[in-house]
Amino acid sequence: MTAAPYVFVWEDVPVGSYRISARATDNTGAATESAGVKITVDALTFNLWKAEHGIPSAAPGNTIGANGRPILLQYALNLDYEDPPVPRLDGRTLHLTYRQARSDVRYQVERSTDLANWSPNGVDQGTPAPFLVNANSPVIGDRTFLRLRISQP
Repeated sequence: MTAAPYVFVWEDVPVGSYRISARATDNTGAATESAGVKITVDALTFNLWKAEHGIPSAAPGNTIGANGRPILLQYALNLDYEDPPVPRLDGRTLHLTYRQARSDVRYQVERSTDLANWSPNGVDQGTPAPFLVNANSPVIGDRTFLRLRISQP
């Protein structure tokens, strides 16, 4: 950084403890370093996310948020910054691609042929790579539905 304002944005920082210092060098090559500060980066939890969004910590995950979506769904899929999952049909296979944005919730894709009975049986849950998951299921008869179930452990 060679021009004011001297700002550094550190994004996607892994959870852990760090010591941060600044080193300044003038145009003659003389340098000095600050004493530094220790910081700790914690994982975002559902309760911290609720606090950031002005939602009471006691609010259950099925509480409907301002955008009309359940708040646990918003948190788990990072819908503040990501698009919701969209299914697609490829021949006789139904796909649901979604982002596993959090490690403190469970994600499971379920299948139904009647919208009343749901099961994960017969659904390939996919492998996160690193967070993007493509679950898929063969189409059964003329109706197959997929849903993403998100729950807290």
